Amino acid sequence: MKDKRLSVLLLLFTVSAVSMNGQEHAGVEAEISVGATCRVEIPADYAILTLGVHVRDSTPTLAATAMDDRIGMVIDTLKTIGFSPESLPTAHYRVTPIRDRDRARIIAYDANSSVRATVRDFDILPAVIEAALAAGATDASGLQFGASDQRGARDEALRRAIAEARRDAEVIAAAAGGH
Repeated sequence: MKDKRLSVLLLLFTVSAVSMNGQEHAGVEAEISVGATCRVEIPADYAILTLGVHVRDSTPTLAATAMDDRIGMVIDTLKTIGFSPESLPTAHYRVTPIRDRDRARIIAYDANSSVRATVRDFDILPAVIEAALAAGATDASGLQFGASDQRGARDEALRRAIAEARRDAEVIAAAAGGH
């Protein structure tokens, strides 16, 4: 699977005080506001996959029961792959009535549920999706990549953004005759 990268993007606004033409004006210093952005990419080390089940039946109880059974089979399958029950939180659970065209009467009930699976080995991601679909999942969506430790990249982005903002403020101050 391709190397996934995350971008840490920071927008930083700084205010630098300079005096215009090297002079103070009634004790007030002129100010220059500058902004800087910086982007640092880091490799992803996990993916979060949302796996869902959609069932339609004639009563809310039948729909919810069928959906619970199918999502249970999906969870059991994921546990055999190596996921712990705690690592498979419910992301969504809903039972809703379906009405006829005139919206006058309820004709069925939709039941939907989904779980989130955090995958740390990208090589098994296709197998996880395939196994979940074979176990009864009706959709695999919401694939999000993340990095466990973003602190270092954030710190580097801050350093770069501050340096860029400082350079911009110095150029503006010099052009305005300040220091």
